[in-house]
This record gives sequence, structure tokens and C-alpha cells, in this order.
Amino acid sequence: MVHSLTPSLKLDVQKPEKTPTRCSSDSSSSKELTFKPSRRRKSVSNIESANLASETPSSEDVEMAKQSLRECLLSFFHLGMKDKLSLALSTLSSFANQTGLSPDQQRKVQALWTHFDDFVSAFETFEEENPNFLMEKLEMDKTVATTEQNLETQDSYKKSMKDLDEEEEGLTRQLEGVKTKKMKLTSDWDALRTEMKEAESKCEIQECKLRSAAAAKMRAEERRNSSVVAWLELKALFT
Repeated sequence: MVHSLTPSLKLDVQKPEKTPTRCSSDSSSSKELTFKPSRRRKSVSNIESANLASETPSSEDVEMAKQSLRECLLSFFHLGMKDKLSLALSTLSSFANQTGLSPDQQRKVQALWTHFDDFVSAFETFEEENPNFLMEKLEMDKTVATTEQNLETQDSYKKSMKDLDEEEEGLTRQLEGVKTKKMKLTSDWDALRTEMKEAESKCEIQECKLRSAAAAKMRAEERRNSSVVAWLELKALFT
């Protein structure tokens, strides 16, 4: 539910107490948003925002931008709010002197807008890499399960072979039948050995893929954590 806002919309409210998170920074110092440089993309929202810069917004436009920003900050950032947030930041950044924001709020808004593509890209990269990691992990789990099942089957085959050997010694009259069973079991065991070698080879390949996916996920998570810190700092100033 979106909370009601006071008419004056003075956004320089007192910061609430921060709950510890694994990606939060030292609360005793206020840090500006920092991102690794990357090529800027001209998204649709950025083009719309550029059009806003050519005209002076009405007070209603500014209030709507602040309202949109607050609505976005009520929840954790997700890609579905990208365009709405982009338009709000563009308006508030382009006409900072007319927004009534505090200096800290203006700096945070400007910093996030300046690096908006990097901010969004961090979330997009994580959304791309995380499913790939989960898929590779699922394949790894399946391979391990197959290997464990093969080991259990091998133990069963060993026991069966021992039983058949004992039966061969004690049941001379059924010797031919036992030999037939033994030949079949030997054939199955050979096939199992081949399957186990293939599974072992696949397991090694899958381990490499999993390590690669885990490394990619870690890099994406590190980028996202940087954006999360920026998001929490900005949110603390508006909520």
C-alpha cells in the first residue's frame, strides 16, 4: 500500500534507524553513489527525459516526479519500475532548484541519474546470470544423483555376483543356467562401467561449468550489492 504524503512534501526527513544488511556500508559516513564506468545506453525513458530538459516543468510536474520517486522507494528496486523511476529522476535532476529537495537529496538524485544505466545494468546482469547458475547447479545435482545411483547399483551387482558364484559351486545340476545368468550379469556390469566412466567425465565437465557460473554470479552479485548500497542510502533520505 502506498502511504499518503503531506502536501508540503518536504523530503529532507530524519533518517530511520538502519537495520544491518550484508551489503550496507559504514553508517557513520555519507557516501556518494559510485559505479564502474560503462557505455551509456539511450533508453526510451532517457529520450523522454531529454525532452523534459527543453521546457520548464510546472509545479504539478515536479510534485508528480517527487510522488513517483517516493512510490518507487516504498519497495525494493525491480526492473519493472525502471521507466517510472527514470522519468522521476530526470525531472528532479534537470530542475533541481525548483524541487524543494535538500542538498543531500539533490546530490543523491543527481548521482543516481548520472549513473542510472550502470545502476539498472547491475540488476539486469544479475537477473541474467542467476538463472544460468541455477540451471547449471540443477544439472550438476542430476549428475551427482545419477552417479550415486550407479554406485548403489554396482554394490547390488557385486552382491549378486557373489551369490551366483556360491550357487554355481553348490548346484552342479543347474550349472548351465547359472553360467547364462553370470554371462548376462557380466555384460550388464560392463555396460555399467562404461556408463559410470561417461558419468564421471560428464561430472568433471559439469564442475567446470558450475565454477564458471558461480564466478559469473559472484561478479554480478558484487555489482548488484554496490547498487543496493546506493539504493538504501537514497531510500533512507526519502522514507
